[in-house]
Amino acid sequence: MTTDTDSDSDGTDTGDSPPCCKIGRGIQKYDCSDLNDRLVEAYTINDASLRDLERIVNESFIRAVLNDIDDSDFRRLGDAVTTTPSELLDVLTGDDRSERARAETILDQAGVDVDGLRSDFISYRTAKKHLNQCLDIDTSRKAPEPVTRTDAQDTIEWAETRCERVVGRTIERLQATHDDIPASNTSVSVSTRVTCSDCGVTKPVTAYITDGCDCPAQ
Repeated sequence: MTTDTDSDSDGTDTGDSPPCCKIGRGIQKYDCSDLNDRLVEAYTINDASLRDLERIVNESFIRAVLNDIDDSDFRRLGDAVTTTPSELLDVLTGDDRSERARAETILDQAGVDVDGLRSDFISYRTAKKHLNQCLDIDTSRKAPEPVTRTDAQDTIEWAETRCERVVGRTIERLQATHDDIPASNTSVSVSTRVTCSDCGVTKPVTAYITDGCDCPAQ
C-alpha cells in the first residue's frame, strides 16, 4: 500500500519551470522525461486505470534507481530478491518483512535513499490529480473499466506465482538455518479455491471464473 502525503498544485512540468505536483517532482528527480507521454498514452489510448498509472509512475522511479546502481549491487539484488521493477515495487510495499528488509539493505548499501524512494511513491489519487491539473485530461467521465475473465485469470495466476516464489524462498532460508530440516529439493504450488457463503459451493478459482457458483444469476 503506497502513501501519498504531499499536496499538489496547478501548472505543468515543462522545461525549467517548477514541477507541477508530486509526480512532476519525481519526473525531475529521477529524470523520467518521457513519463508524462507514457501516462497520457496509457490512459487515453490503452484504457489504463488510475491504479495502473500509479504503478507506471512508481515502477518508473524504481527503474531509474536500478539504472544508477553498480552492476555488482544489481546482481546481488537479483540473486537475493529481484531486479524487475514491478516485482521490486511489490517487495518494497508488501507485507513480507524479511524480503523487504533484504531488498532495503542491498539498496541502502548501493547508495539508494530507500526511505526517500518510498516517500516518492504516489497513489492513484495523485495520478488522477496529475491528469486533471497538470495534463488537462478529464477523468470524471471515464467509465469503470470492465474485467474480462481472461484478465481475472491472468491476475490470479500472477498472484499465485508471486505467492509460490515467496513461500519457496522462505523454505530455502529455513532449510539453510535449521539443521533438523533436510536441505532437499522442494517445490511449492498454490491452488486457489472460491467458496460462496450463500449457496455453499466451493470450486477451484478457474472453474468459478468460468461457471460461477450455484446462486441464481442476477
